Order: sequence, then structure tokens, then C-alpha cells
Amino acid sequence: MPRALHLAFAATAAAALLTGCDMRNNDIGPTAERDELKGSTLQEQVFTGGPQQAHTTLSARFLKPGQRYYAQGSLTIEGDIPEKTSITVQHGELTVKGNVGKEARLDAAIPLVTHTEHWRGPGYCYRPLKGSFGYSAFCSHSKTIVDGMKYDDADPAIRVTGRAHKTAKLSSAGAIEVRGTTLQPAQYPVYVAK
Repeated sequence: MPRALHLAFAATAAAALLTGCDMRNNDIGPTAERDELKGSTLQEQVFTGGPQQAHTTLSARFLKPGQRYYAQGSLTIEGDIPEKTSITVQHGELTVKGNVGKEARLDAAIPLVTHTEHWRGPGYCYRPLKGSFGYSAFCSHSKTIVDGMKYDDADPAIRVTGRAHKTAKLSSAGAIEVRGTTLQPAQYPVYVAK
């Protein structure tokens, strides 16, 4: 490893120690490094027609304000989400049995069916003959297109039983529900193979 990388790593580690930064991951569930973030986990079918996945239940008292947390599958938080806390759930659903604090961020990524379209045309791209970037009439372009949701599931991707502060951000391609009211319907229809 080059000396510059060693110095950069040493500087980052020293800064983290001096500022009291916790370098451990903030995974929730089976992959958590800290025991308090493991919660209780069971295997269940999160999406109708989908595979068995981990469903983790965790007390909100283990969440710290201003931290980012990550989970796979279904996650249930019992209690209030602290302010400026970020929780991201991949391939699953997020349920909060409590309130969501100010400037908190909740994201739930549900499985989607996509395809990529490719075409050639004018644009800004790498020009191999000149060895540089610039405008060309023959650039390769691609775009990912969402065909729809992979599973037909009636449950919202994010459900909050309490109140969500007006500055909290809740985002998902699936439905979002707060206190029994749908704030956002699912963004895509269920994909049906042709």
C-alpha cells in the first residue's frame, strides 16, 4: 500500500478517535456488530409471493440522535425515532411504533423490476481517439427504466403509528402511511411479465 494511503488512513483514524466518532457499522439486525442493535430477529415472508427474510424488532432506546442505521428485510422500531436519525431498509419494509423526530430520515427500498435501454447519439463522453472527454455525435447512453414492483403486497413500505415531525423525510417507491393515513401511494404498479 502506498505511503500516502497509510498516512490518509492514519489521519482518518486519529480524527475519529479525537472526535469520539464510532467507527463501527450501524447495521441493525443479524449483521449488527453491536449486540444492542441486533434486536430480536425471525424469518418470515416480508412480501406476498417473496422469499423468507429477516424481520428484526428493535427498541428505539438503542438509536442515537444524528446517527445513520441500515437494515435488510423487515424492520420494526418500537418507540420514538430520535431527531436527525437516518434509517435505511433495503429489500424490505419499515414500521415505527412511535413518533418520528425532527429532521429524521426514513428510507425503504422495495424490490423493483427494471431494465436498461441503450442508444448512441450526441452528448458529452469519453473520446478514445483523442484520449479525453468532450462533445461527440456518437456517445453511448443508457438509462434504467422501472417496469414495476416485483411483488404484489398490500402493506406500505413505511408505516408510522405515531406522528411524523413536519421536517422528517420519509421516502420509498412503495406506499407510505402515517397514523393510518396514506401519505403516498405506491409509485409503480406491480410488474406483470409479458
